Amino acid sequence: TPILVYGPPSNPNVRYAKDARWAVAVDQHDPTGERLAHEIRSLMDDSDRSRRIGLHGRNIARTNHDVRAVHERFRATLHEAAESKR
Repeated sequence: TPILVYGPPSNPNVRYAKDARWAVAVDQHDPTGERLAHEIRSLMDDSDRSRRIGLHGRNIARTNHDVRAVHERFRATLHEAAESKR
């Protein structure tokens, strides 16, 4: 499932989506909805692109947001902080 993110470029989630390319990121105000509609149509019409974005998003989620990976990074950060205080 491809993902579309809409918001200002200053939003961390929009930046993350754009930088890591796990979603189509529309980061400009779109009062008419034309850009959003274009991106949605593009995702619907280009199944290869949609599939690639969806798979990449899933891989990013698995790599960066899996509970085990997050737990390990958090544990390592705590360990590092504790060691630096000694």
